[in-house]
Order: sequence, then C-alpha cells, then structure tokens
Amino acid sequence: MSRLGNSAVSSKPGGSAADSETVGWFGRVGLATSGVIYLLIGILAVRLAFGFGDEQADQKGAIEVIGRQPFGKVMLPLLVIGFVVLTVWYAAKAYKGGKVGDGHSGGVKTRIGLAASSVFSATLAVTTLRVTMKAFEDQKPEAGGGEKEKEAVAAVLDWPGGKYIVFAAALYFVYWGGKMLKRAIKKDYLEQFAGLRQSRRKIVDPLGRAGFSAQAVVRWVAAWFLVKAAMDHDAEKTVGLDGALRELADQSYGPWLLVAVALGMAAFGIFRLFDAAWRSDAYL
Repeated sequence: MSRLGNSAVSSKPGGSAADSETVGWFGRVGLATSGVIYLLIGILAVRLAFGFGDEQADQKGAIEVIGRQPFGKVMLPLLVIGFVVLTVWYAAKAYKGGKVGDGHSGGVKTRIGLAASSVFSATLAVTTLRVTMKAFEDQKPEAGGGEKEKEAVAAVLDWPGGKYIVFAAALYFVYWGGKMLKRAIKKDYLEQFAGLRQSRRKIVDPLGRAGFSAQAVVRWVAAWFLVKAAMDHDAEKTVGLDGALRELADQSYGPWLLVAVALGMAAFGIFRLFDAAWRSDAYL
C-alpha cells in the first residue's frame, strides 16, 4: 500500500486507500493542467508588453493559443480532461476537508474556498470544451476578452443595491490579493513540500514568491477597476485578468511593470508544475 493511501486512510476512517490515491493523482494532474495555463498566460503577457501579439492574456486566451497550434486538436481534449479532473479534486477536498497547502489549514473557510475553486475550474473545463469544439469545426474563436465580466457587472449594477455588491466584490479581490501577498512573504506554500530535499526547495521557493506576488498585483488592479465601475455605475470599466494586465501596460511606468508581473505569472505556472510533481501526499 502506498504512503499516500496509508495517510489518507488513517486520517479518514472508513476511507478507501484506492479512492484516496485516485484523488491524489487527480490533484497532481489538475495542478499540472493549471500550471500549463498560467505559464502560457505569462508568455502571452510578455508578448503583450513588447507588442509582439494581441492575444488575450488570460485563461481563455491561453486555451485558444493552444488550439491554434498544430498539436492543438490533441492538446485541447487533454486540457478538458485536466480541468474536469481539477474540478473533481477541488470538490472532493471541499467535501472531505483537510489541508491542501498554499496556506490553507483546513476548516470551514478552506472548504468554501475549495468549493469556489471547483466551480471556477468547471467554468474553465466548459470554456476549453467550447474552444475544442470550434477547433474541430475549424471555426475561429470568439473575440472580446473581458466581455463576460462586464456583462455580469452590468447585470449586478442594475439590481437594487447592486453598486454595493460590486464594492463588496472589489473588497474580496483586495482581500484575496492580500492573502496572495501574505503567502509570498511568509512562504507558507512551502508547507506542502514536506520532506522535499533542500536542492528542490531552492527551486520552488523563488518561483512561489514571484508567482504569488504577481497574483496579488493582478487582483488588486482588478479590484480598483471594480471600484471605478461601481462609483461611476459603468460596467465598461470592469476588467478581468487580461484587462488588468493591459491596464498595467498603459501606465506611465510603461510595459516594464507588466513584464515583471508577466514573468511572475509564468513563474506561478512553473511553480504549479513542480507542485504537481513534488507536493507531499498529505496535501493531496
């Protein structure tokens, strides 16, 4: 019986070692899938900073770039499977509880966050499936990065008290960014690499710091534009991940901040790939 199976069964009486090991492998496959996407987002953002391309620098843009490659029709179905697997893993962890790393120590708050991550992963699975279907039908992908975010905010702003709901969403993004920065500073993401030899820790440590710091910056930029959208009652001022990166590029300090954030996003992608390979069984 594997070490993973033993730890899982001992922490969850009555659980199946085979089921626990399957959930663990789901976690590794799902984390690797998200790593590939974040790495591509970082590459797209670097291209955006230097004017080499105009693709969406977000999850959908990364998926569409994969679809346009010669191997796209092979990779896209694998991505769909990867995101479905990631959805199931987050849902299973939300149901069972327990530590999952990245500063999450378990409990109700962790379960709620995992459930939200499961929903987000499911939306990526659906998005990838749509891009896959268009690729096999030789259709061009839909344009308009950030339009769904704007439509959602516009709908909420029309509700009674909708402005305050959007403000609350902005505050959540500020809080979320703060959590990301806290992880970068405290390096609590290293807890999920229990038993990892020092030479490998020296690889994942700087990648984690850069990656979580970049995640914080992007969320704070998105929060600022949510505040502007609420204050002006104008959903057009809402930005998603792609829009937040583009806003950085348009500032007076130029594309260099975007390059730094883009490299951080790419570092986060590489960190997730190592995370998938080296994460301790106890955190799967």
